[in-house]
Amino acid sequence: MVSFVVPAYNEEKNVSRCVSSLFRCAEKYDGPCEIIVVDDGSSDYTYEVAWSAIGLNRRRRPQVRGKVIRHSANLGKIEAIKTGVNSALGSLIAVVDADSWWFPDTLVQLVDYVISNGKKAVTGYVHPSDGDSELDPYVILQQLEYSQGLGMERCAQSLGDSVLVVSGAIGLYDADILRAILSEKTLRSVTEDLEITLEMHKRGAGVGYVSLATSSSIAPQSFGALWNQRSRWFTGWLHNTLGIHRDMLMKRSSVSLLLWYCYVFEYAGASIDVAALVAFPFLFWFAPDRIIYAAGLLVFLPYGLLVGAVSQAIALKFAYNEHNYRDLLFYTPFYPILRLINLLARLSSFGKFLLGDNGKWHHAKR
Repeated sequence: MVSFVVPAYNEEKNVSRCVSSLFRCAEKYDGPCEIIVVDDGSSDYTYEVAWSAIGLNRRRRPQVRGKVIRHSANLGKIEAIKTGVNSALGSLIAVVDADSWWFPDTLVQLVDYVISNGKKAVTGYVHPSDGDSELDPYVILQQLEYSQGLGMERCAQSLGDSVLVVSGAIGLYDADILRAILSEKTLRSVTEDLEITLEMHKRGAGVGYVSLATSSSIAPQSFGALWNQRSRWFTGWLHNTLGIHRDMLMKRSSVSLLLWYCYVFEYAGASIDVAALVAFPFLFWFAPDRIIYAAGLLVFLPYGLLVGAVSQAIALKFAYNEHNYRDLLFYTPFYPILRLINLLARLSSFGKFLLGDNGKWHHAKR
């Protein structure tokens, strides 16, 4: 049996789509399913919309059970997950963000992977969306980013049994180990999915990744929303790896090596990249021959673009089984914009973390 747990806070615009997608997944699955929506003290109509969606879908699929649990106050996502997990009857628990929706075959693919590979948790591919035409420039850049970060990097992590994050948008857990972690540990970070996954690695529980199992998720569509999301992600990463789970950095394991790799190439690399950008005008000014220097830049730019396009084409192939998913490849020249935002957000988060800021949630307006 699979229990879907959907923590929701002020998601009246998205929770119905999420619930409907989970009913479709349950219909294609041979085993019994239940859907538990936990309204974490929403100030909008999330509770009513969720009950309506469950009632409407049960008319067509009466074999799938569903219910909505309501917190009288906003207690936070971790408490909402705990409430749902403690009410779940399934031996497998799928945790799904309320602003995400699964493809019909996703549940079958995740369960098949867990059973055939003996894993205790598995995640899949997350497709950033705006819920509509997906023409928003921020969403397009994030689609490029996710195709690289998930389509390539997370696939590589799974080969070494070193998947670092079971995403909140798509995750399937063994109920016993998830319930044990939630009851025995006080989760403290703003990236609870990373904290839970690292705790699973410490307990020797296998974590996998299935690229064909897909979930769409509402992505930030403004600079402010994107900056808040990345600040939370990066601060949560620092809090987990340098605070809560810092002992993992000293272990002799593939996960430890991967954590060190991330620090060297992402955090130290961010400083080098920013320094290089700042240095360009000075290098030009003090160059012995500015014309030759400018000519070198003109040669380097198309070369860099070519390397980036080839890398992006491979990433899109892994992520969407297409080299040019919805013409995303043509947006490759603009991808450095998002990379620069990430670089600055990393440095900002690192500075705040050194001052004792462990991050906080920024609830986007729906």
